[in-house]
Amino acid sequence: MTISVIPCYIASMATAASSAGETTIEGVAITISRDVQKSFARLISQLPGRFARPSQLQHCLQIDAKLAWQVFKIAKAENPLEAVRYLPSVVSIKRLSAAAKGKGVSKDVLEAVEEAVNQFDVAVREHADGRDSFTSMVASLRNEASSDAVDLQLRRAAYRVNCQIWGSQIGVFFGQSAVRRRATGEIDASSLAIKADFRRLRADARPIVYGRSQRNSQGSLVQPKQVPIDPEANEKYGIPLLPQFCSQPIPTFGDAEVKDGWRIQNVRGEQMGRLGSVDLTVATSYKNSTLIHLSDGRKAFYTSLTFRVPTEMAFLELLIHRPSLGQLIPNVRVIPEFGVDFASELATPNPQIPSLCVSKALGAYSTAPPISELRDYDAATNRVLKTLDWDVNEFDVVRATLAYPVLNTTLVLWFEVPPALPPAQAIETSESA
Repeated sequence: MTISVIPCYIASMATAASSAGETTIEGVAITISRDVQKSFARLISQLPGRFARPSQLQHCLQIDAKLAWQVFKIAKAENPLEAVRYLPSVVSIKRLSAAAKGKGVSKDVLEAVEEAVNQFDVAVREHADGRDSFTSMVASLRNEASSDAVDLQLRRAAYRVNCQIWGSQIGVFFGQSAVRRRATGEIDASSLAIKADFRRLRADARPIVYGRSQRNSQGSLVQPKQVPIDPEANEKYGIPLLPQFCSQPIPTFGDAEVKDGWRIQNVRGEQMGRLGSVDLTVATSYKNSTLIHLSDGRKAFYTSLTFRVPTEMAFLELLIHRPSLGQLIPNVRVIPEFGVDFASELATPNPQIPSLCVSKALGAYSTAPPISELRDYDAATNRVLKTLDWDVNEFDVVRATLAYPVLNTTLVLWFEVPPALPPAQAIETSESA
């Protein structure tokens, strides 16, 4: 019989533990995570055979694949704090102990495993409302990647629940603004939005399909300055659609409703689920776009996506006109839709919602990777810019990606408007805009 010892990878955290003390969540988490990891590693070391993969552990103990994977990941984790999120349930631990006992693992090792898990649950009850909450707090202490992974799991779970509660979902929500400055200093912009795999999941659901703010930066009602890229489609449907980039037949929309400064419309139809799935593309342009005044006095341009329907994947882009604005690196922010001052939330270094995504500067549009989830990405972008008589090759792309965005939040890309470039570099926007 060959005995394989799985090494226990413990990061050096003595300083952190001693400085934080074991009464803080960090000190407790380090101690109990280390104990859990040691106990699992000892259990594996007493099993016959070698274990390089979870499947080998599963075969040895005749347990389910998920439990074998959890045990293996805990024993092999380089940072004990990472092991916390893999911890099996109490019922699964009992199954593990029974299987390991049948393979000759000693009583004291099995008791050590159960005691370590029990102490973990004691810490959970003391510091949090449950394992999920405790795991999220622990993940945020040390390892950014671990914290991101936990955040993603929680957002995915929320998305699945909200789809059933709200009775609707969007597979991919894409927003794009191309922005360009005139020689006289005004900012013109386009807006392209695609909702792909937009479907109802309940017969009584009437999800919002299009919304347009009718307030200025001071909160006063104003006449919208948007110009539809396809005026005929806007007249026909009441929404600035680009029909050639929408699924056919185009669905029926409800009557427009003005509510809290927004003009909103919903989608109707008899079909639900996959058979009722639609793709919708809308596009407008803005001449002399209104800039937002941040709380610290700066002027900024922003583009955003607000999530009022559960969404699986979101992409937000800024196409920045290189000759008139130079090379810019926009900021990205996720902001609650309600109860905050929008301009203050953009400017503050301590936003209410922690950063959930990052933006990437992808360089010139001609070399930027397309979005594979959207088959009409390139064609729709070119249609909008061609209508405005703008050269797509003069624009740089900055893209933010966010999986499972939180409902009733807004994803924002924004930049402080730089001083005007020398007149020779600034380009007058075509009147066709």
